[in-house]
Amino acid sequence: LEIISMICKILKVSPREYIEYVEDRLGHDFRYAINSKKLEKELKWKPETRLKAGLEKTIKYYARDFD
Repeated sequence: LEIISMICKILKVSPREYIEYVEDRLGHDFRYAINSKKLEKELKWKPETRLKAGLEKTIKYYARDFD
């Protein structure tokens, strides 16, 4: 919900228009998360782009086809 809310904010649309709540599927995972601490610690890796900036760049890239 956080990510779709961020996308809607970038696109300047109401999340209420695009979020539809449905019943959970059998065996549905309730949470998806990535923990990059092991990559940071063992490989000295850091993300180059923050999530919001990456979403904005991605949306701008795909929206260019509609301009």
